[in-house]
Amino acid sequence: MIYSMPIIVPANTPSNKPVEVNVEINEEVITHVRVRFPPGPSCMVRTALYYGQSQILPQPPDTYLAGDDETIEWDEFIILPSSPCRLTIRAWSPGTTYDHVIFWYIVALPEEIARWWSHLETFTYSFEKFLKTLKITTK
Repeated sequence: MIYSMPIIVPANTPSNKPVEVNVEINEEVITHVRVRFPPGPSCMVRTALYYGQSQILPQPPDTYLAGDDETIEWDEFIILPSSPCRLTIRAWSPGTTYDHVIFWYIVALPEEIARWWSHLETFTYSFEKFLKTLKITTK
């Protein structure tokens, strides 16, 4: 399942009073995350994902994602503490003059599928590496 959340961050939103958007994830494992920063915020809009008061993304705690006309995305394997699980996206923009919109996309799968998929990706990577040592291309 793909969860898509646009987040409107008003101008000059302080870090101690961030915009909060809740998302309820019905599956057990987050497998991929994508955050899109359209042109304009000049890395002044910051965001992070929380479970309760605990920051889960990015790591380490007290860090954040920021960007300008870019997409930040990566694969994950985060087993959520409950199903369904309520997560909170927080965003803030101190010193900005205009409102901005950022976009969070979270992919989540049932645990039995996520584990199988993770093993398949590992096998595929290892097999392609093996073929390269034999100078056999896969593309």
